Amino acid sequence: MNKRVLITGATGFIGSRLVTFLVQRGYKVRAIVRATSDTAHLQRLGCELFVADLLDDRGSVVQAAADCDYVFHLAAETRAVRSKELIQRNSQSMKTLLDAAASQPVPPRLVYVSSLAAVGPSSKTEHLVESDRRHPTSFYGKSKQACEELAESFADQMKIAIVRPPIVLGEDDRNGLMMFESIDRFGIHFVPGFRNRNYSAIHVDDLCRALILVAEEGQSLEPDGRNFGNGIYFATSPEIYTFSELGRTIGQVLGRKRTWVIKVALPILWSIALFNELKARIVRQPQYLNRDKLREAMAGSWICSGEKIKNELGFEPEKPMFDRLKEIVAGYRLKGWLQSTSEPTPTKRPEHRDQKPASREKSYG
Repeated sequence: MNKRVLITGATGFIGSRLVTFLVQRGYKVRAIVRATSDTAHLQRLGCELFVADLLDDRGSVVQAAADCDYVFHLAAETRAVRSKELIQRNSQSMKTLLDAAASQPVPPRLVYVSSLAAVGPSSKTEHLVESDRRHPTSFYGKSKQACEELAESFADQMKIAIVRPPIVLGEDDRNGLMMFESIDRFGIHFVPGFRNRNYSAIHVDDLCRALILVAEEGQSLEPDGRNFGNGIYFATSPEIYTFSELGRTIGQVLGRKRTWVIKVALPILWSIALFNELKARIVRQPQYLNRDKLREAMAGSWICSGEKIKNELGFEPEKPMFDRLKEIVAGYRLKGWLQSTSEPTPTKRPEHRDQKPASREKSYG
């Protein structure tokens, strides 16, 4: 296509996969990276690299955005030593990028990769839709909300779209590996709390396809909050899992005859999260499980509707989630991250539910 694309977060789990998809599609890819980033994958793909800090290096970001047709903004901090810092740091990076893009003679179209966390939890049975009021429960979710609001404030200066994925799974995801590894080694799947909560998910390859489709064909945000929800898309697979169901399905893919689901009492989890926060402040290194992450996980169900992106752009995941989980296991094994070699256990239909969202009137906020 010979069009130029700028990506932030290109060395991350989702970003590195998106770069591969874009290069295969014929785009010329630029990436904003940190001086300490591992860029070997990007260099192999022929990406043009710009070393810059999105927090305060506006000049370099302006240079990187020059003559670009599209910008994909994936860079974000997901945890911090103090969770409140997420709002300030993520929104400042967003503001720098928006300023740089809007200052171009012909501003590029920007696709912001937000999160279901920006909207907040759903009910157990009713899917969230793009026009629902935002009510994030975590500082991470609030940082995503702040970035969405910044994007809306630039809607009169350039074309912007927002994509909100739920849980993203893939064979390069080291955070997700922890769940697979526990089931693979011990046949144990830990579930936070005793309540059943429903979750949406998407494989990283399907998300990358959705991001490119939204960039090329999707609607844009409208200025002054008009028709809120236009230019915003949830990208998700139709399957709905409880966390217990997801663990048992992963066990089936791993070849386990049985996966033991162990529900962990909340007081234990809160104690671990608090300990991790104290540790983070001592070693100055954010920990994965903290009170902000736990608060988000315990807030309720997290399910969203993929009907809008399907109806407007024709997007559907290429494969069922069960097949995607098999690909993830195969990828983890190829990297040596999982040691087992068993084939999936031949059982009945995988444990999940396909649910279509209930018909609801549009809400705004």
